[in-house]
Amino acid sequence: MSDGHGSDDESTKSSVTTAVNTAVEPNDSLLLFFIQTTPALLLAGCNTLFSGWLYDRAEASPFYDRIHEAFILTPPILGLKGNIEMTLVSRLSTFSHHTGFNKSWWEWLKSLAINLTLIWTQSFVLTLFASVITLIMLVYRAHKDVDIYSYCIMLLSTAITATTLASALLGTLMCFLVWLSVQINVDPDNVATPLSASTSDVVTLALFIYIGESQLKITETPVYLVNLMPIVINILIVPFFAYVSYVHEDTRPTLISGWGILILAVMLNGVPKLFNLSSITFWAVWKQSFNNVQSTQHQVQYDRWRATEADSESFGRLCSPVTVYGCQDADSKCGVLLIVCSVPLQVVFAVVLCLIYQDGSTNFSLISVLVVSSLAQVTFLIFLSHCLVALVARFNMDPDNCSIPVITSFADLTGAGLLYLVFLIAGKLCPYALKHDH
Repeated sequence: MSDGHGSDDESTKSSVTTAVNTAVEPNDSLLLFFIQTTPALLLAGCNTLFSGWLYDRAEASPFYDRIHEAFILTPPILGLKGNIEMTLVSRLSTFSHHTGFNKSWWEWLKSLAINLTLIWTQSFVLTLFASVITLIMLVYRAHKDVDIYSYCIMLLSTAITATTLASALLGTLMCFLVWLSVQINVDPDNVATPLSASTSDVVTLALFIYIGESQLKITETPVYLVNLMPIVINILIVPFFAYVSYVHEDTRPTLISGWGILILAVMLNGVPKLFNLSSITFWAVWKQSFNNVQSTQHQVQYDRWRATEADSESFGRLCSPVTVYGCQDADSKCGVLLIVCSVPLQVVFAVVLCLIYQDGSTNFSLISVLVVSSLAQVTFLIFLSHCLVALVARFNMDPDNCSIPVITSFADLTGAGLLYLVFLIAGKLCPYALKHDH
């Protein structure tokens, strides 16, 4: 009898383990992986093109024209919003892989509400941090005839309103995408992950421009009380949101220990501005496409490793190039597939940008150097992603909160440097490589 019960226990334990592993491990089919990720990557690329166009049009915006420091503040807030949304998607993805497939819609709704309080708090605090640094620069560089008080209030109010509203909108959208992916038996890492950062850029930038122009009209009245209202409201509600995040076990670790990496990421996101030596359009048009194509791809691969290696015996061991690129398992094959797919994706987006911003002509020198640099960067970032997953596991840290901001910020930083070299080389090969006409 005891043997029978023992075998029953073992079979039950085995079935539970199998169910968990099935939920955690992505499907091994390369074709299915390609079918699921390609539409999301294409849509993410379109989002980056649109956000680049918005950034380009911002040069003529009255808000950016009046407050030049808005250009300095834009990259950090876009970066912090992208990092916040990607960490949210990773947490929801982990939740769906382990227990989400058995959860009711009410439990998903509860998870959404709790995570919204967390990302709202993160958005407010990090935006305040980035805005204060920008305001110091504004005060230092301002002329005597400039109304410093109104400009500071307007810029701070615009940034906080844009990022917090974007948090509510994007958090709801990302949670819906993850839930829908689970319902239709699609890996959320392949769908929600590519769309998180690119959609965040579009929504946050559009809100920042629109709210800034609206604030500018109000300030010209002037009605400072209206400008101060978003700041005061957030100061009142954020402590409550922080308390809600703290009392729930799912969000408490992120609220307590997730700030250092995010602050470091905000600072790194401002560094690429130093590469802007010619004009804002250099970065507005090309940087979005160049960086985000690689960023979305290595993020997809990172989420696969995070999901599958959490239960593997080798979790925490530093990887080797053979492990990453050797096609010895499904994850390695998917990584190589993403690297190969980066070439046609970058070619398509580069050709579109050349046709739009190079007088309808295709600059083959620029495209060739751009594709080679893109291939090198995505290959390196995928290797770095695998190493970071193993590294944070070795120190018993949460990869969802620790690795993602570092990887994305490092991708932006290296992408900015590579893009500068691309234009430098292409400029030598073709003098019109940097030509841009509005």
